[in-house]
Amino acid sequence: MPKWLDPFVERLRVNKRDVTVFVLSFLLAFGIWLLYNMNQSYSATLQSRVYVRSNLPGYFPKSSDPVTVEARCRATGYDMLRSRRRMRSKSVTIQVDPDQLAEEGEGVFVLSANALGAHIGELFGNEVRLESFISPAYAFRFPQENHKTVPVIPVSYLTFRPQYMLRDRLRLQPDSVIVYGEPAYLENVERIYTHKISAGNLRASKVGNVSLDVPRGVRLSDSEVGYTIDVTRYVELKKNVTLSVRNAPAGKELSIFPSSAEVSFRCVFPMASDRTSEMQFYIDYTDFLYSVSGKCVPRTDGPAPGVINWSVEPEVFECVEVGR
Repeated sequence: MPKWLDPFVERLRVNKRDVTVFVLSFLLAFGIWLLYNMNQSYSATLQSRVYVRSNLPGYFPKSSDPVTVEARCRATGYDMLRSRRRMRSKSVTIQVDPDQLAEEGEGVFVLSANALGAHIGELFGNEVRLESFISPAYAFRFPQENHKTVPVIPVSYLTFRPQYMLRDRLRLQPDSVIVYGEPAYLENVERIYTHKISAGNLRASKVGNVSLDVPRGVRLSDSEVGYTIDVTRYVELKKNVTLSVRNAPAGKELSIFPSSAEVSFRCVFPMASDRTSEMQFYIDYTDFLYSVSGKCVPRTDGPAPGVINWSVEPEVFECVEVGR
């Protein structure tokens, strides 16, 4: 028994041993009572200071000031105390989709309580169960930021098995991004490149994600994009075709040297029928007028069904104008 209790014990003429037992019993009872009550479930109002991050076009990605979010929650007494102590010492930043933010004014966006409900663990702790928010919505302010939209250019190194090829160009999703930054940096950014997409010995289509190369001094709306490599098997056909002339005015003719070309067609495999004869190759008289040396590249109206691509040999033809 503590010595400071001796005067009281002597005055009350009580046995010291009895006092010691009483004090220990009292402390034990108080501890049991405290543990019991701290483990009971309670409903109380909790607060959290919240920042919001989102990819809003034209705005900084994080709200400028924290907003106090209040909610009626249920948890044990111990978890309530722990949540309140944690929320007093720090603010919380949550990531939300731009579609969840409704613009209320210049730079002011409103987030509904329903959308906040998905972030209860971040706001108050995973051990807390939400009953209701005090307010139906909360407004956050985002500073405006200079920005512009630029295309994304893929950087790739692809190889294919024999008789396999890229059916169409490598596709990106999204194929453009928003670039944010100061005007001095933005004016030098006209396109964004991907990191190298490497794939070898391809015989089937492939999809994936690739990171973007971020120029110095700016940030991007997306850190990566998805890509699709559309691979197909092909069969190659070679044909000799005669070139014609189009759009020549009355009284004008062009002599083409050579007058025919060998065209290599790559067609989808298996090929149901040979439609390559439907493709006509010609020299456009307008191209001849604007040429310096009279050398022209043949044209065609487009691929026939089943034709993936084609190449012409030679690639350039000598053209000479003759009158009638």
